[in-house]
Amino acid sequence: MPSFDAIVVGGGHNGLVTAALLARGGWSVLVLEGADETGGAARSFEIAPGFRASLAPVLHLLHPEVIRALDLGAHGFTLAASDLATTALSPDGHLQLDGAFGERVSGDLAAGEADAWAG
Repeated sequence: MPSFDAIVVGGGHNGLVTAALLARGGWSVLVLEGADETGGAARSFEIAPGFRASLAPVLHLLHPEVIRALDLGAHGFTLAASDLATTALSPDGHLQLDGAFGERVSGDLAAGEADAWAG
C-alpha cells in the first residue's frame, strides 16, 4: 500500500496549489477529487466552438506569491488584465462591481444602494 506525507482532499484551485507547494517541498502528496476534472472554479470550459471561459471571474486576483512559487510564467501563465470589473446581467438590468474586491457598485440600483454598499 502506498504511503503519502500529505493527502489533499479536493482538487480545486486551492487544493492544487497546496499540493504543488507541498510537492515542491519534497513531500509525497495524494490529491483526491470527486469531480471528473480538477481545477474547481478556476477550470475553463468551452462555451461555444473555439471559445473558452472560466467559472472563476476573479482569477486576476491570484496572489503574486502563488504565481512566483509555482513558477507559472514558465508554464505560459500570464494575466491578460487586472482589476477587472465583475458584471451581473438580468432581464431587469445589470450590476457592476469595480475595484480589486468589488469596493464600488454601479448599474441599475435603487436610490442609496451604491452608498449603502460602500458602507
